Amino acid sequence: MSSMQTASAINSTAVAYPWLDFNDAVAVEPRLDKEDIRARLIKQLESALAYLLPRGKRRGAQFVVGNVQGDAGDSLVVDLDGAKRGLWLDFATGESGDALALWATVCGFILPQQFDALLEDIGHWLVVPRVAVP
Repeated sequence: MSSMQTASAINSTAVAYPWLDFNDAVAVEPRLDKEDIRARLIKQLESALAYLLPRGKRRGAQFVVGNVQGDAGDSLVVDLDGAKRGLWLDFATGESGDALALWATVCGFILPQQFDALLEDIGHWLVVPRVAVP
């Protein structure tokens, strides 16, 4: 079968079965799932904190560090256990949030505009594969 005949056969199939034509289908870009990223980050919280804020230290059920810039001190507190695991508060500035917000603040992401980039950055650190999310 020549290339001309093949093209003709394909075109006639598309006309006979228009539902087979996916040329106008919306592209599904693989993305990172926010809840999956959050759960994985919480699971590896101590490692993430050591990566983000290497001058911090564990004190009982909390991780303490001076501030979001990573200075030595104990003004910023991250809960490591229980239902509050991953929640943080900087007593000096009043800033607070969850583990995703801490990563965003430490790394300088502007939320919500750069939320996808934040998930990409955390996912890269966690080595999380992208999945197609419709």
